[in-house]
Amino acid sequence: MIIVQIKQIISLGILILSMLGVTSTLKSQNDRIKPPKRASKIKSVDVFVDHSFELYNKVFVYDSLVRAGYETTTEEDNFIMESMKANLDSLWDVAPDLIDDLNGKISLKKGKAILNLNKSKKAIKESMKMVKAYLIEEKEEDEKNKK
Repeated sequence: MIIVQIKQIISLGILILSMLGVTSTLKSQNDRIKPPKRASKIKSVDVFVDHSFELYNKVFVYDSLVRAGYETTTEEDNFIMESMKANLDSLWDVAPDLIDDLNGKISLKKGKAILNLNKSKKAIKESMKMVKAYLIEEKEEDEKNKK
């Protein structure tokens, strides 16, 4: 069940990243990415950025716990996955409005929105990279258990 949810998260993330024109080059993330300091004043962009960083923070905290050796229970894993899925659903819901809003805004607001979206894009890329690493790790563990 967790693998299916992670696959859904990755699929939605890839779709969102491709909508934003993201390249496939990923770098290692050691430090937490900070959200933009100022809002763009375009509501859909600000909502998208907020949900992106909520998702990123959840994945980052989970990654930090695992690296520290904390063993999560199945209930905790399910709660985390449901929470991340809710953030992804929110991203998906606001994406059409975001595209429409960016098409008709004046350049000053649009410039700040693009800067904020670039930070959001980086947070989503790192989230997907961390989720993908756990998905591969879980798949390898399943294959070892089958043998």
